[in-house]
Amino acid sequence: MKIQFLILFLGITILCGCSSKNESLFNEEAALIKLGDLPENPLQQHAITFSIHPGNQTMTIVYGNDPAYKYAQSTGDGLYPQGAVLYAVTFRIHQDEQWFGANVPGNLQSVERLEFLDHHHTKYQSFDASGNENTAAQYDLDEKIRRIRNQKIAVSPLPFNP
Repeated sequence: MKIQFLILFLGITILCGCSSKNESLFNEEAALIKLGDLPENPLQQHAITFSIHPGNQTMTIVYGNDPAYKYAQSTGDGLYPQGAVLYAVTFRIHQDEQWFGANVPGNLQSVERLEFLDHHHTKYQSFDASGNENTAAQYDLDEKIRRIRNQKIAVSPLPFNP
């Protein structure tokens, strides 16, 4: 009798657990599918900080390579070492279907790349959502560079050791 009850319980559990809706928790909308002119995928670098811009419904996440991330952890003066690279990746935001009140990245809007040639010289590049470099005249470059390089690393109250 106990075995029959166990089999019946497992059968009902399996049937109720099956769903025709194949939901992925991976945010494919925010994925960078094509690299285009980008030398690497910025989403595979270290996340340093983020900011939300409610006025235009976007969020920007700043990513950095290993030297940039290590430097951001130790100091916040914005004078990154030679070889450090920062990416400011801007997404449209939308409400998270899994968590009420939460916003998540949506469609990728743009990527800005800032490479530090030395403490005082940088190379700024701008890319569209497909990773193609924007070669049109860039306005306010000094302001864009200052905005990216002076971002402080986001601090968590709990240590994170991946």
